[in-house]
Amino acid sequence: MSKGSLMRLLDVALALALFRVLDNLDFPYPRTLGGLWNMHRDILRTATSTLWLAMLWLSLYPVRDRAERVSRVSVTSGAVLCVSILGATYATHLITYSYKALLSQLIYGGTAMLSAASAWALCRGLVKDNPDVPECADTGRACGRSLAVALGLMLAGMIACVLKYRQAMWYSVAAAGIWLAVRWVMGAGRGKF
Repeated sequence: MSKGSLMRLLDVALALALFRVLDNLDFPYPRTLGGLWNMHRDILRTATSTLWLAMLWLSLYPVRDRAERVSRVSVTSGAVLCVSILGATYATHLITYSYKALLSQLIYGGTAMLSAASAWALCRGLVKDNPDVPECADTGRACGRSLAVALGLMLAGMIACVLKYRQAMWYSVAAAGIWLAVRWVMGAGRGKF
């Protein structure tokens, strides 16, 4: 698989996942302020998943844009990433309709953690595949550190979810998305993530 094919596959999977996440949101009919207020929690959960998926894509973009070669390991990481972000659409649907269920929280967190881990592996793989491209190495290391922190936040959320507070998983995914957004905004001026 060529680099262009892998990148197109990631783009299609992320676009499809974002479409499915937003499509799962059922707006009330007739659309009134009271009806929208009654579903504000569903809107927040959908916005969290949208933020997470969008920031995951933006965090990978500088690395994959600068990479020139891709190995089988990177293709495998990309394939796992595609499957995990498509699984995130169904996990978002689960968490929207059964928010306080432990199993829903664990499935939601598991898909988010799998997508973060495979994105981290993809960053590291692209850096190893392109040792002679210094821009790829710089952005890849920065992306890897950011994704490692996001993964740590979600791991802490999963531990808190299992031990005591069920909604901690959703909050940790939101915190990871906000972390990646802050890193993206702060690194945009310097040309790296």
